[in-house]
Amino acid sequence: MRNIERIGKLSIVISVLLLTAGMLTFSFKPTRAKVVSFETIALKQNGYLGGKQGAGQRGGAAMKWNSVEYEYTIRNSSYRSNFYGFKLPIYNLQKLEYGNDVTAFICPFAPGFSVLSRGPSILSIGFLLIGFGMFSLKAWLSKYTQ
Repeated sequence: MRNIERIGKLSIVISVLLLTAGMLTFSFKPTRAKVVSFETIALKQNGYLGGKQGAGQRGGAAMKWNSVEYEYTIRNSSYRSNFYGFKLPIYNLQKLEYGNDVTAFICPFAPGFSVLSRGPSILSIGFLLIGFGMFSLKAWLSKYTQ
């Protein structure tokens, strides 16, 4: 029971941190950046699950996400970053190809930190739901384990 409560508290703390960090990106200043590297990474499962063929061997869909590296200049200093934002970079609103100009959002007090996408991730809500779910599970289990 104690572990359920710890998981719940940890999930809520992670949620609040992700939500706060994502919201702080709205204060970041936009600047022009250039994509220096871009690739779509595909992960296909190969192997066995409980003696059954894995999804990759059955022709299952691959999980894909984008990896990007970009550079920008602030006050005659060049910086490189590969941080997309506090979101899952499964889809991109900007056209990310090598050599393209994109808008990067720069932290005002640490110009070496930037994101390509402002705002919090849906993951923060997921962690919040897991946290409250753990507390609900603990309350429900406590009725039957006394």
